[in-house]
Amino acid sequence: MQVFAPAEQSGNPGDVINYQFVVANYQNTEDTFDLVLVSGSGWVTSLPDGNTITVPSGESAIVNATVTIPQDANAGTQDNLTLIATSQTDPEVNNQDSVKTTVSEDITEKLLKVYGGGGNCFIATAAFGSYQERHVWVLRRFRDRYLLSSAAGTAFVKFYYRHSPAIAGIIAENETLRFITRIALMPVYGVAYLFVSGHLFLADALLSIVLFIMIRGTRKILNVIHR
Repeated sequence: MQVFAPAEQSGNPGDVINYQFVVANYQNTEDTFDLVLVSGSGWVTSLPDGNTITVPSGESAIVNATVTIPQDANAGTQDNLTLIATSQTDPEVNNQDSVKTTVSEDITEKLLKVYGGGGNCFIATAAFGSYQERHVWVLRRFRDRYLLSSAAGTAFVKFYYRHSPAIAGIIAENETLRFITRIALMPVYGVAYLFVSGHLFLADALLSIVLFIMIRGTRKILNVIHR
């Protein structure tokens, strides 16, 4: 007899990952096998259909198995899930196979690694390609000096931090979207530049308009992503 493991999967902390192992019986007679499911990292496992399975001679059967990724699992952590099948008739007839489960990397952490920082300016960093790029630098200065100094600006920054990583992840992988985003950010950059360079009267007049447009645009993009 032989156990065959499925393809490896990845998931987020708290996810329940479903696998389907295959147990093949190459013996001349039908046999019932005891099943044991083991997580190498001690994660919670289950065999929803029970811990035994009967397989006719020359046939195979599917064994459903689950493993739960712990809530506190770190991105990149890997676990080996092993199914052990042992014949009830002859314990020496046994086999096992394993499948790897990987904790997905958080999109925020991925962007920080890819672009070497970002200071939470995820969309701008993804669009311009570098945390140190001059447009991103101006936008960061604008955020730190002016947006975070007011209640409205702080509220916008919090909204941006909640939703921008998912959008930035899509933008970063598509050169056309990066180009479009760079063009779309130019009005924002213009306002930020006026603030940073000291042209406060003109910049203040344009800021409320730009923030309104950005919030509406971000919500529309989120609606498209979550459809």
